[in-house]
Amino acid sequence: MKTNIFKLKSKNEKNKKIVIEEEKTKNPIILFFKRYKMILLMIFFTIIVLSLLISVGFAFSLLRGSNDYDISYIDGSDKINSNTDPTIKDDDVKKDLLGDEARSVGVVVLVETFMSGEDIIEYYTDGTSIIVTNGKIYRVFPKKNGNYGIDRNGVIDKECNKILVESTTTTLSDGSIITYYTDGTAKVQLKFKTIFVRDSNNVKTENGNVFVNTAPSGVALAKNIQKNATQYTDGTTYVMIGERKFVVNKNRTVDVIDGVPSFERYNSFESIGEKKYSDGSVINIFENGSAIITDKSGNTLYVKKSGDILLKSKKLYEISPNDYGYSMSNVKSSDGKQIIYYDNGAAVIIYSNGDRKYVEDSDGIIYDENRNIVSNLELANKLSEKTTTDGEKVYNFNNGKSQVIRSSGNSYIVDTSKLTFKSNGEIDDSDVENKPGHGSMNAGEGIYISEAENKYNDFKNVESTVFLIKNNNKKRKVLRITIQEVKDYKKYNIERLSPKYVKFQATFNKNSITPLPAILSDNVWYDNDNNENYIIYDGVIEASSTVHVALSLYVDYSELDNSYQNKAFIGTIKVYVEDGA
Repeated sequence: MKTNIFKLKSKNEKNKKIVIEEEKTKNPIILFFKRYKMILLMIFFTIIVLSLLISVGFAFSLLRGSNDYDISYIDGSDKINSNTDPTIKDDDVKKDLLGDEARSVGVVVLVETFMSGEDIIEYYTDGTSIIVTNGKIYRVFPKKNGNYGIDRNGVIDKECNKILVESTTTTLSDGSIITYYTDGTAKVQLKFKTIFVRDSNNVKTENGNVFVNTAPSGVALAKNIQKNATQYTDGTTYVMIGERKFVVNKNRTVDVIDGVPSFERYNSFESIGEKKYSDGSVINIFENGSAIITDKSGNTLYVKKSGDILLKSKKLYEISPNDYGYSMSNVKSSDGKQIIYYDNGAAVIIYSNGDRKYVEDSDGIIYDENRNIVSNLELANKLSEKTTTDGEKVYNFNNGKSQVIRSSGNSYIVDTSKLTFKSNGEIDDSDVENKPGHGSMNAGEGIYISEAENKYNDFKNVESTVFLIKNNNKKRKVLRITIQEVKDYKKYNIERLSPKYVKFQATFNKNSITPLPAILSDNVWYDNDNNENYIIYDGVIEASSTVHVALSLYVDYSELDNSYQNKAFIGTIKVYVEDGA
């Protein structure tokens, strides 16, 4: 629900009163009345007064009963009496009236609900909270350090902004409970999961009877929970078969008999990555770019656009629109088409003749058993293409989207209007930011890591693995380079050599980053999946810079007897990226 904007009209320091007036529209009809108001005053007096009372009365009714403001109407003027601060400014009035502290879009998730005496308190993932106290409802924003503005005893921090709101609750036929707040936000509850929507206009229902999802990220709630299969409000089904996880296209059915799901595999997408976070959340990303978020209690949430998932401090923070969509997987059909899925919920179809088309909603793509597309699609046509000076391809579509194919082979989608080029002809994607956990499970968009090469140094008599790390972002990034040991040595037909016998040398832009002798087992770290890693480097990569990394592993067999000759240490180089200061 939106309210009108009010501007400061006058301020009376003595009486501690502020008078504000409603901002007038620039509609030419209204301007006509304003210009000739003296002539038309008597004719339209009644209509003007009536309209003013209705519109102003509605706007201020949203805040009636506030402890901060006493609302009254005097001589047709809109007056706010400040009970606290006589120096309050126009911007402060706007914030308290309109709740500008809240972001206009995005979804956050309920962390917990608890009682403090007679008060009911709700904590959300972005640090905001709601308290119901003495029959009044306050939305409270977090402290500057991100902590909740209400403590466990129900005390609101004086430095935290709060908004007094009223609410109306609607229960839909599917059991969804939607609470609309007078600052334009909403809360949606279904079964065991609750989400908070910053703009209630983004709550999507079917004829007002059942909840579907939230725009634009496509957040849906679990409505039908069975053994090994969960159906969500948008029609998508999450299926588990042993250790394998799938999401089934919302336009296809899933039958479950005695806990065994039956579905069309060719219209399903398997999990390609799973991450566990410090708040107990587990996030699975699927081949079509969607995600399932599972909380520590086992309750799930479906997100159509996984690229909109944002983590902070290794915890789920919010689900909000992201300007970019990154490629997640490819599907090849028997008739020669290639379909690329992105984490913004879209897809690009490449035809055998080289033509390509953009699909806004990838759920519209339905396959037969040969992976041929059998559905009718609304497609955006390619308008033009361009090759940049650094070898990247850009395809522009007639729906305002562009596909960028990077030299590495990966690609991303961006609004054409936001795609800019440097003077040398290269794409200026320095603002591409993929915060850790925001969408792709890889090192992060905006970070480019080259293929590793092995080079033999005759002088040192060692073989080095070399690769480049490029930071295309405007901000520095924190790096951790590790070697992750393989878990199964049997498939390599060799016995494990303990890392305490493995030494290494590493350089970062030809500067040594390890004191010698460096031994792998000296610095052990376990990642979120509890994989054992051996830290090679902790440091930063500056904004818009490239670093050259060289790593050598060796064993000094002079310290070992012959029984160690048939043993080996095997691992994979890993690069972890976090936002820098």
